[in-house]
Amino acid sequence: MDNKLEKQYLAKIEHLFDEELGLKIVENHGKVPIGINYSPDFFLSLQVGTIEVPILIETKEQVSHITQLKRFIEIAKNFEGISILVAYSIEQKIEDSLKEQGIGFYEIDKKLFLPLNLLLSKSKTLTIDNPIKQKGLRAESNIKLMLYLACRPEALTFTQRDLAEKLDLSLGAVNKALKNFYSYKLIISKNRQRYFGRFEDLAARCRISLLDFETKKNNLLGKFSPLDNSFFGSWKKKSITTDSYWGGEAAAAIRTDYLTPEFFNIYTYEDNISSLLKILRLKKDPKGQIKISKCFWPTELNNNDGTIPDFITYCELLNSGIDRNLETAEILKKQIKTTLAKYEY
Repeated sequence: MDNKLEKQYLAKIEHLFDEELGLKIVENHGKVPIGINYSPDFFLSLQVGTIEVPILIETKEQVSHITQLKRFIEIAKNFEGISILVAYSIEQKIEDSLKEQGIGFYEIDKKLFLPLNLLLSKSKTLTIDNPIKQKGLRAESNIKLMLYLACRPEALTFTQRDLAEKLDLSLGAVNKALKNFYSYKLIISKNRQRYFGRFEDLAARCRISLLDFETKKNNLLGKFSPLDNSFFGSWKKKSITTDSYWGGEAAAAIRTDYLTPEFFNIYTYEDNISSLLKILRLKKDPKGQIKISKCFWPTELNNNDGTIPDFITYCELLNSGIDRNLETAEILKKQIKTTLAKYEY
């Protein structure tokens, strides 16, 4: 690849990660040999939340035959990170084959598949003292609007002005976010009506954006432990205030009656959580099993049983990578897809 073309591809890749997904490229390692007789076009380290994930990137102008990718696929299948093919044109059959093998692709400005089936436990954990300042607000607008639509699908019929008011975003930010969703077929416009694209694509995009957005916005208020172990047997009976909601494993347990939580996520709109800590009898503990975070979505999306939206809980379960949570996520997925069915294209 000549220097001019390399810069062109790198600019597209940086724009995708930074502006559209809100992810930070920690380091560009250059052309590093991987395996025998293979060096990727780009080898990057990407920050996803508090995790540093290695990214292997193969670039092509056009891909119409799987044989063009033989060596890349061999390496990608054994690579402990995320492998992505980046090209201006990729045949549908090639995209399908890559998806089946858990390999990502980015058809520039058209389609994106970013697999998250990597073992996060094997990835390097970053120590983040201060939230990272994003270069632009596009990623934040994207995740806020995407989650709002996924959690309240009837909002697909709302005007852009209505959506802007609901989410406290500018009209321009909503317009740009929708254009982004259309370009990647997360949302499809037909006869002046909006519909969801593939559920799996929507969930994959939300998962990675949610994981990273929470870290960048410094939404975590702290980790805590109960003053005594009675919490674990009685947490369901506790009323945690009208401005706070169960998330993660606790929300999944309430919504599916399938899971016994070991880790607890609580989301709140309260600026001062002292009353919440008193009700739940919690103490500050950096290694605690209970996380309290700020809510960044409208309260109207939360469930009446004191849990956060099912779609966000679903993303949390998948992002945990824990087997019992993945099983529960499948149950929740069926419930969510039933709700979204009439809004899918």
